[in-house]
Amino acid sequence: FARGRIFLTMEKDEGQYDDTVKIFWASGTAFMVKKDLFINAGKFDEMFFAHQEEIDLQWRLQLMGYRIEAIPASVVYHKNAVTLPMHSFRKNYLNHRNSLFMLLTNYSLPMAVYLFPLRFALELVAVVYASVLLDFKHLGAIFKSLFWILVHPVAIVRKRKAVKRLRKIRDREMVNNFYKGSVVMDYYIRKKKIYSDLGIPR
Repeated sequence: FARGRIFLTMEKDEGQYDDTVKIFWASGTAFMVKKDLFINAGKFDEMFFAHQEEIDLQWRLQLMGYRIEAIPASVVYHKNAVTLPMHSFRKNYLNHRNSLFMLLTNYSLPMAVYLFPLRFALELVAVVYASVLLDFKHLGAIFKSLFWILVHPVAIVRKRKAVKRLRKIRDREMVNNFYKGSVVMDYYIRKKKIYSDLGIPR
């Protein structure tokens, strides 16, 4: 989720995001990074192609000890879903595959081993959901993403080694930047507005 957007819900701008705050990731459509940091962090991982490559990069930057901030005074115009149409097979595939790839490479090994079964369970939930909706395109994208993860252990190990060389921050510190709890429960059931500065609902 992002500041002002939870899944497909867009919040009305009432000035609630006008403060400069620390965030976990800034959209690739609207962020700046110093050239030397971009290069030292390994640039965008070309294996991602699109979708979540900016989260992957900013995760690595934070592992290196840097911070990401939202600067609301900035104004950016962006036309959405030009590279890949919304709900396309490739878009769904990249979203599922890249999120799994990121989890397996940016966490330390103990944390990755601990979290992957939980993350895999969410993939099974997505499979059930797509099946109920008879959305075979989405279903195929999920299975293709899981197959890619299964047959690319070398790419995962290679990326893990590269991230390990950059790491200065432990996972224990990193998870303090994550949202605590369930976004679905808090936003849709408890009707809280979610602010992404350190994952604190206000």
